[in-house]
Amino acid sequence: MNNRIFIRQAQNHNEIIFLILAAILPVFFTMIWLFTNSQLPTADATDYLVTGHTIYHHFTDNGIWYGLLHFDIERGWRPIFFSVFTVPFLLISKGNVSFAYQAVALGCVLASAIYVYLLSRLVLDRVSSIIAANLICLLPLVQMPVLQFYAEAALFPVVIGTLYHLIQSDYFRVKKHMYGFIICFSLAIVIRPVEAVTELFFVLIVFLSAGWYRGVFSLKQIMTVIALGFSSLYLLLFNAGTHFISHYPFQPIDGGVYDIKLAKSINLTLTATLYCVILTWGGLAWMNFTAQGRRLCTGTGKPLSDPPLIFAFAAVFVLVMLWFLPHAFQTYVWVYRTSFGDLAEMSVKMLMKKPVWEVLRYFTFLESAIVVEGILLVGLAGLMAAGKQKWRDVFLSYPFIYLLLLIPFPVWEVLKTVQTAPRKMNLAFPAFILALLMIGLQRGKLWKLRAFSVTILLALQFGFALGLVYPAISGIKSYVAKLGSYPEPVRLQPNPHDEVIRFLDQQAKHYHLQHIAIEVNAESTLPVDPFLVIMMNRISNKTYTIGYPYLSTYTDVELEKINGNDAVFLADKKSDMVVSDAAAKMYHERFETEANATLKAMYRFLYYFSMNKLDEIGWKLGPCMTTRAFDNNEYLGCLLIVNNK
Repeated sequence: MNNRIFIRQAQNHNEIIFLILAAILPVFFTMIWLFTNSQLPTADATDYLVTGHTIYHHFTDNGIWYGLLHFDIERGWRPIFFSVFTVPFLLISKGNVSFAYQAVALGCVLASAIYVYLLSRLVLDRVSSIIAANLICLLPLVQMPVLQFYAEAALFPVVIGTLYHLIQSDYFRVKKHMYGFIICFSLAIVIRPVEAVTELFFVLIVFLSAGWYRGVFSLKQIMTVIALGFSSLYLLLFNAGTHFISHYPFQPIDGGVYDIKLAKSINLTLTATLYCVILTWGGLAWMNFTAQGRRLCTGTGKPLSDPPLIFAFAAVFVLVMLWFLPHAFQTYVWVYRTSFGDLAEMSVKMLMKKPVWEVLRYFTFLESAIVVEGILLVGLAGLMAAGKQKWRDVFLSYPFIYLLLLIPFPVWEVLKTVQTAPRKMNLAFPAFILALLMIGLQRGKLWKLRAFSVTILLALQFGFALGLVYPAISGIKSYVAKLGSYPEPVRLQPNPHDEVIRFLDQQAKHYHLQHIAIEVNAESTLPVDPFLVIMMNRISNKTYTIGYPYLSTYTDVELEKINGNDAVFLADKKSDMVVSDAAAKMYHERFETEANATLKAMYRFLYYFSMNKLDEIGWKLGPCMTTRAFDNNEYLGCLLIVNNK
């Protein structure tokens, strides 16, 4: 008995060592990058940190129960779970936002490496799995969401974890892995609902079909799961529609066409989902109460066991509803605006669709052309070295099939919709490469050569990544384009965001300002990212507020109002932002050709500034400052004050 305990402890100890080895390079690189970087995340990521910090203050100001309550109450404009991950680290560090950002980022990388290793171990040996985990989690499309603090950083490990526990649960007959599936799948949905459901859709179809074919699941069980899914969706949409009606007039998107489209879309989706609910529950009733339906349910024989299929998916639906249901309308508006509404249409206007081959080539170079090409060759070598039986074992294995099933939707999304951000491929591309590694690193002829080749690719990738953090040691600059594209750590001192905040602090105190609008180019984040400035303002609990006025449509009236702000911070290149006819002509041309209504307003402000006629639109020129931005150009930032101040 003592020998058995000793052996089990030794095995657990060895497994921990293997997990550490599987994560060592990506975690090491992430730590170095984060500690080199001197700036908090920008753009969308700031919303997660602000929301987490708000929840943290509920803990510190009102106690633990009030804080726990606000896990559900406080949401950013994206009402997802990712913000919650920051709260424990904010509590540990007493509100240090940088620490929380770094801790969550490292946690995402560590979890990704562990689950990639565990999934690989279902097909590969330990050494091959360690190599695969290090390489996959070091790739730019895995690292980029982590370093820039996007929600996809956490989506990657929980989706890979969902696949691993789904396979290991043996159709939910192994309880601990069933619970692992429930946790991972629920987290995936509450982190990125659309991506999680669509990217795992084909996986779940195959899983349920295989379970039915093997006689583990009955058709009635599967039909019940589908009916519960549609019922949950209908409940969410019904709650969104109820809020829309009971809170009308709600805060409008633009007070016009998009509000009408929103109302129509709620009605359409609610009606379509209701039909699905009626059909699925009607189908279940037919199976239960008709002889023909009962014969259909028992057509493949009695299930070999009684796995808790319904319980597993019902638990997922309940957990997801607990998170989204209180904020159903906010969730619907977020998905609608970014996929079909004003923000999506804005993206379409700015979008230049490229040929399919060019898009795929772009992502290949973004991921790492050398790594992709190298692993393709290793995969081909693995195919030639392995026998037919080995091919069948790999190609018919669930890890290989499920990884390939993650690919279709993201590829379609990037090629055919407005969702073209590189992070949309942070599941598909690594899944494709991991599937190739499962072929290329199979034991057999020339395994040592193939493993050595992949290790060389890993060393190249790691060396390039370190060279990005420490440019002085990089001797491979000519290969940068072929070794992937990582975000660069910010080293600029003094940081322009700090300088702008100090400038606004002084002016808000001097002019007694309450609300300041930021008019800069948010797409280029030059000279500053407006969302990071807003976050710094909120976290510091300033006496004034900062906002970035989003405009769905442009009108001259907006320049006079800018949503009730009493000052505007306007900035552009110092060489361009001058009072002259040439500058006025340039800004007028930019205004005429700009499709984004928010940027049109910025160029209109700059036009009146260059004409020295700000008073015509109700503003007067206040103090100005100069700062150097990340493109090494000098920028002029001026405070425009409403005329009645």
